[in-house]
Amino acid sequence: MKKKSIIKNIYKLILIAILFACSESDDALAPYEGSPSMSNINIEENSYNPKITWLGGYVSVVGVNQGDKAALDSSLIWLIHSSGDNIQYPVTYGSLPSNAESLQSEYGGKFIESLVEDNGYNFWVLKENAWKEISGTKNKYLAFDSSIVNGEVIQVEDTLLLSDYEFTSLNYFIDAYVNIDTSNVLSAGRLAQITLQETDTSNSLIVDWEIAQTGITDSLLSAAGICIGEQYDINKALWEVWSVHEENGEAVYGKRNVLSKPFIVGQSFDSTHVFVEFPETGLERNQNYYIWIASKEWDGERRGRTVNGYAYIKLSTW
Repeated sequence: MKKKSIIKNIYKLILIAILFACSESDDALAPYEGSPSMSNINIEENSYNPKITWLGGYVSVVGVNQGDKAALDSSLIWLIHSSGDNIQYPVTYGSLPSNAESLQSEYGGKFIESLVEDNGYNFWVLKENAWKEISGTKNKYLAFDSSIVNGEVIQVEDTLLLSDYEFTSLNYFIDAYVNIDTSNVLSAGRLAQITLQETDTSNSLIVDWEIAQTGITDSLLSAAGICIGEQYDINKALWEVWSVHEENGEAVYGKRNVLSKPFIVGQSFDSTHVFVEFPETGLERNQNYYIWIASKEWDGERRGRTVNGYAYIKLSTW
């Protein structure tokens, strides 16, 4: 019996030790309870209505400004608020979460339905306690300062400094598709002066031109194409389209003007034959390209600067 009593006491001591250890473990976690600091805003890539996520828990306010400053002013294009830090991530730009309201107009801002290619924006999130302190303020910039305690707001000139436990922001440039390096574009050839424009819908380019060759008045083209590199190379062609018609039962290419301006590289035309299909992924960044155009006066072979009915443009992308 004495042996059984000793064993029971040992079990009791083990149980007490376990409970005590659990209690110590709980106490050790106490300093980490509550909201972590706000940080790491993440913007969905290649989208004009991106999903927005962040670290630091739920928030009361999500704002988007045009430019590189978080501010309560006319640069706001989206400002949503929900009382009590009830906005969960991800938030999709332009989609109002349940129990949230849009407030950008109260600060002189104007909502736009989607973000715009090649434009910069500032995305920011804010906790309820800080919002209560600054919501009545207009035309002030917002910034975080790690030395500021929670709930405190310090104004320095035109800027409100907030705790990084309650506020964070991110500058983000919308760049979904390839861009033209405007410092490295060369248009040449007798037929026309070629101009290019980026699109905000694909990795392609808009091609336009003004006829320059004496004696040619028709602005339509008979053929066009693009290849990789700084000169024409049939083995590096990405897209090539020629007019086609039938004479005496045979197909004749490039002798009728049917391509109208402007066109998007890769688009379809009536009465043409596509010898090289434009890739679905389009053009690539950091690449050199050679775009050429021709009219029915072109001999279909030569490609120099002085060739009749022919012109080209060289470009680089980024």
